[in-house]
Amino acid sequence: MATSKHLLHPDLQAMADAPVLPKLTDESLAGLRQMMVEQAPELGDPAAHGLTRSEIQVPFDEGATERCLLYQPATASEGLRPGYVHMHGGGYLIGSPDGSD
Repeated sequence: MATSKHLLHPDLQAMADAPVLPKLTDESLAGLRQMMVEQAPELGDPAAHGLTRSEIQVPFDEGATERCLLYQPATASEGLRPGYVHMHGGGYLIGSPDGSD
């Protein structure tokens, strides 16, 4: 099967090359999450792309919320604008909004 790892930004190579855990346990999952936090690249400067970034909490079932990053054009505009929603796969186990900056 062909791989697309060569298309990744160099800062993401370490995460892509990390060993895959054959069996997840509470302990191994906690360790994997910590490793991802430690190896995550710094968030980029949104102003360099004409954007602002803010952290928001999006509500869902039973009052719980999920932390999200909202990117908007730095210049104000009226009316409807196109949008893009990125939802990281991660199996609801690992990853964070910062990892998809």
